[in-house]
Amino acid sequence: MLVLDLDQTLVSVADHDEETLLRCVTKRPGLDRFLKDMSQVYEIVIFSASGASYVKKIVSSLDPTGEIFSAVFTGSDTDWLSGQRVKDLRKLNRDKIVWIDDNASLYPYNPKNGIQVPPFHGDPNDSILGALTPLLLEVALGQISVENASELFVRARNK
Repeated sequence: MLVLDLDQTLVSVADHDEETLLRCVTKRPGLDRFLKDMSQVYEIVIFSASGASYVKKIVSSLDPTGEIFSAVFTGSDTDWLSGQRVKDLRKLNRDKIVWIDDNASLYPYNPKNGIQVPPFHGDPNDSILGALTPLLLEVALGQISVENASELFVRARNK
């Protein structure tokens, strides 16, 4: 299972109101290809700390046919730990889970299951998803661990 955060991981959202939300969403470059490729080898879930109507509206625009995401979890599905929202992936009841998020502190129960990415703020030259794709494919095929993929990702970014 591949658990993806939404805000600042897959998309950037400018100031908006309910009516203008979808016009204010900028997809991280390569997102459509990334989702298509990952859906071939992973069950994909969105897990966002944001509100349900906001998340579901954006997710519906990313996956209008409902073929990519198997589930969507929102702020009401998060827990609180020491005054901070956390995403407890143990609730998903899966043996193999990989998370991708711009905020690793949201995963205190599953720190070694993921890859922290830099926040996306609309840069059209962002190449993070392209860099992640081969690593996540290797994880899916059992060629490397999530922890190794995370280390390789960090090393490649620091070159």
